[in-house]
Amino acid sequence: MPPNVLIPLILGFSLLLGWLFLHLSKRRDQEGFFYERAPSLPIHLLAEHDDAWIRGTIQMEHPLRCPWFDFPCCWYAYQIEEKTTRTVTDSDGHSHTETSWDTVFEEEKSRPFDLVGKKGRIRVRTEEFAIQSSVSTGYDYEGGDLRHSARYLPTAAKVSVLGVKLEDGSFGQLGRIPSLITFKSRSAFVLATNRGETWYRWLGFFSLFLGGGGTMAFWTGMRQGHVDWPLSLAAGLALLAPFWIWSTYNRFIQRRQQIESAWSQIDVDLMVRFDLIPQLVAVVQGYQKHERETLKALGRIRAGSSLGEKIEGDRLASRISKSLLALDEAYPELKANEQFQSLHDKLVALEEKLATSRSLYNKVTREWNDLCQGFPTLLVAALFGFRPRPYFHK
Repeated sequence: MPPNVLIPLILGFSLLLGWLFLHLSKRRDQEGFFYERAPSLPIHLLAEHDDAWIRGTIQMEHPLRCPWFDFPCCWYAYQIEEKTTRTVTDSDGHSHTETSWDTVFEEEKSRPFDLVGKKGRIRVRTEEFAIQSSVSTGYDYEGGDLRHSARYLPTAAKVSVLGVKLEDGSFGQLGRIPSLITFKSRSAFVLATNRGETWYRWLGFFSLFLGGGGTMAFWTGMRQGHVDWPLSLAAGLALLAPFWIWSTYNRFIQRRQQIESAWSQIDVDLMVRFDLIPQLVAVVQGYQKHERETLKALGRIRAGSSLGEKIEGDRLASRISKSLLALDEAYPELKANEQFQSLHDKLVALEEKLATSRSLYNKVTREWNDLCQGFPTLLVAALFGFRPRPYFHK
């Protein structure tokens, strides 16, 4: 292929590959944020429209049977492949045979199952979930020309499920909230997603640098008979620089949106807790000696609107919440009070949501601050006027 054709092809391919990796990095980052913002909750504490991670064991009265292999499961993807031999003629007129396995039949089925936790169980609508983990059967050959294979989600498996508790009491998908099933725990799955985002980003930068430097190395080698390495290095950096600035700026924008989203969730949770605590206080009056002090303290929770004032209010409310949640140990008769138990469970779930929201807010804030203060991203921060942000310390 002539050099004047090959050089644009190399450069164009590197640009396309670099953009693709950076785009995948951005998508992984968005997915990771959605996965991380959902708290991990016990099944019995789920409220309607709660988006959360739940973990438990799959149970089914009438499981599916994976075709050919006959394994009990709640989901499978099965296929039959046939061995095909073809005669191919190359550009020189020589004939040779090629063998491949072509799919002649495939089938995918799923069936709802019950997820059973330490406390409670819930119906999971399998057809609405992305199956992120499964068991592979490998290949089973039928003679020499057919082979069977499948992936399946076995019954009795312990899984984590991300979804929403729906109005009918089942667990499924609602709107744009992602839903998935995996063998991994929430923390392990989020960590793997975040690692994928980092790898894609660096592969994108490497592809662009290699494309620019490689193109220049090829061109100087053709023109001069030897590679001009300093010029090739400069060409790689010159191609990388605008894409790095664009990518870094987009990371700042994403982090800012994520900080605002995480803070919005904290604000909602704080308001819900402010409304919930007085209801619980009203139920336990007569059991606790410090009801008046508690009620007086409640009036100071929403005293301010700044971040510092909200943090102080959260500290106060957290102390009150812990005191109320410990009452069932001091007064065993409260465990028989249905209203107390209902409010108690709601507050336990809310504290878990708040802990997740605080952790996520501080994580994305730390990433924002690292971008603002680390080199070389601080150059982009200075260029666009981005400044470090405060953390939400409990």
